[in-house]
Amino acid sequence: MELLMELMPPTSLQKFRISRYISASFPDWLMSIGNYLPNVVLMEMFDLPNCNSFPPLAQLPPNLRVLTLGGMESLEEWNTTHSIGEDELMFRELEEVNIYDCPKLRIKPHLPRAASWSIKGSDNVLISWAESVSHNDAPSSTPVGVSTNLTVENEEVPLHQWRLLHHLPAISDLHIERCCDLTSSQEISWALGPLQSLRLESLVQSELPGWVGELSSLQQLVITHCRNLEELPDIMSQLKQLQTLAVVMCDSFRQLPLWLGELTSIEKLRIRLCPAITTLPNSIQQLTNLQELEILGCRKLEQWCEAEENKPKLAHIEQKRLYFGPRRAAIPASRR
Repeated sequence: MELLMELMPPTSLQKFRISRYISASFPDWLMSIGNYLPNVVLMEMFDLPNCNSFPPLAQLPPNLRVLTLGGMESLEEWNTTHSIGEDELMFRELEEVNIYDCPKLRIKPHLPRAASWSIKGSDNVLISWAESVSHNDAPSSTPVGVSTNLTVENEEVPLHQWRLLHHLPAISDLHIERCCDLTSSQEISWALGPLQSLRLESLVQSELPGWVGELSSLQQLVITHCRNLEELPDIMSQLKQLQTLAVVMCDSFRQLPLWLGELTSIEKLRIRLCPAITTLPNSIQQLTNLQELEILGCRKLEQWCEAEENKPKLAHIEQKRLYFGPRRAAIPASRR
């Protein structure tokens, strides 16, 4: 700590990173870093297993854009109280907050405003909030934590306990990776209502949760590396706003459903490295807005698309890209 006290950077510094710091606390200048380094736009603190303190929100640099906290196993609380007279639009330029491997961390009393949140292996950040926020009680004039993108990775707590979602009313993009329990609740489903883009990655479940089919505003759905997933649930036939559907590296995925033709807003369909899919449903002819079909690494499905009797079913699609493997180039639509 004594060495860090003597190493205060120049005030012109814009990127501040510290790692492998073994002390439990920081020197005074770092705990008031906004006063000493006001020009910092990127701040990364990682691999600090003994550290149990972090500068309060009000003491962070006023121009901060990206904040990363990682590997801080002893950190229990981040104080986000505004200073007296502090403008509630503080940190309106903050773009990213990344928190990983901070299992004890709780953010109190409110969520800072950010355009993008990424949370990995930090359960308390998800669950240490009020039980619920009714859509009738949600504040309209005073902004709570506003986010457009949220990534949650490697979490053990079930989705219905992710109370953080109640404080992200503007969330439009959600990426869930390696999370075991995606059971939801009425309150969580309401919080996910505005979602426009959903990416589900490396899930062990053989079925998608039903709440996916209730996302009436969803425009993009990417399902990748879900090796036990066999099919899409029927409730997904309600996704009338869906424009892009991608299924990638899902080894057990057997077929696209007949009701796919009901999703008439689909413009892009991508199937990659799903060897168990051998055909497309005849209802694909109903997807009159489908502009792009991409199939990669699905040998039998590629052969089905190339069969003369099936070509008329795909004739309305402007761009068809079929990749037969690394030694063969894609066959242009003009030659098929």
